[in-house]
Amino acid sequence: MIISDTLKLAQIKHEVYSTLLSKCRLERRHQNDLIKKRGLKLGQIEILGYATYPDPTRLTEIADELLNIFGSDKLSAVPGFYVDELDGKWRIGGVQGLAIPARNIEGKIQAIKIRTDGDKKDGGGKYLSLSSKDKPCGTSPGVCVHLPAVKSNFDISRIVRVTEGEVKADIATLLSGTKTISIPGVNSWGLSLPVLENLKPKKVLIALDADSATNPHVAEALRSLYFKLKESYAVAIETWRPDHGKGIDDVLKNGHPIQTFDSEKEQHEYLNSLAKPDAICFDEDERPTPFDLARLFLERSGLVAGDRIDLRHWNDTFFIREKNHFQEISDGGLQNK
Repeated sequence: MIISDTLKLAQIKHEVYSTLLSKCRLERRHQNDLIKKRGLKLGQIEILGYATYPDPTRLTEIADELLNIFGSDKLSAVPGFYVDELDGKWRIGGVQGLAIPARNIEGKIQAIKIRTDGDKKDGGGKYLSLSSKDKPCGTSPGVCVHLPAVKSNFDISRIVRVTEGEVKADIATLLSGTKTISIPGVNSWGLSLPVLENLKPKKVLIALDADSATNPHVAEALRSLYFKLKESYAVAIETWRPDHGKGIDDVLKNGHPIQTFDSEKEQHEYLNSLAKPDAICFDEDERPTPFDLARLFLERSGLVAGDRIDLRHWNDTFFIREKNHFQEISDGGLQNK
């Protein structure tokens, strides 16, 4: 049975992932790291639902338990679950580390990110999505915008902050009170647009990592997100000294000052000071096809949101997605995009 209904699938993911995490205890090493390095309190960690992702032996036991609870049809719809080719039994993928639930706007868990154990110099400290792509009866995790399952002052302030990374969003919301949503990667900023449209904030704060000053990919994403948001919202850019922290969570935890650019003059000056992308280059013997150029154009214009492309071409005319439909766009309008 293929489960195609979006709402039904979201509920199944939430139920399965919630049950999975309930069977994973948070080990002391991860608890201490969250308290000492991240500045969280034990009660906050429990609300966020973090857990230690277990070893393969325990995962096998949990897979059997979840199969008895949900059945194979539901497990086949949830990324991370698959059938072992050798013995035909259900298994759960992933590696040991800190399990972080990623939630949708309704607070339902739609994915699990795992921060792998170990130091970055030893190959650890990476964030991986729980996936069973390319495995029997498995599925890809896709991408989603994360909204922390903690209280904020949004109902009063109507302000939303956009950052990258689930843990950053969780901590920033807890420490500042400002509802902070997380995009799964800087180049996936387009995924935040329908979420913001649903939230209807009065103001949006952009708080991408401090390396936007030197990383052209982060800088270009920040610029693209800024100009797109300016079409619909009041926008401010949050920035800080790079030596005070890479992300907004580090700065808030350590009590460092955050500079907020509210005026367009300040914002444009700041954006112009960021790293510039390299020119598009091809090898001498490489002749780019129209598809190559179209792909580069879409990536740099932000007209790609996950697997969704917001630009179409038909009968010598371009059409751009506007909410739930496509409408014709002139050459001049397309150049402005």
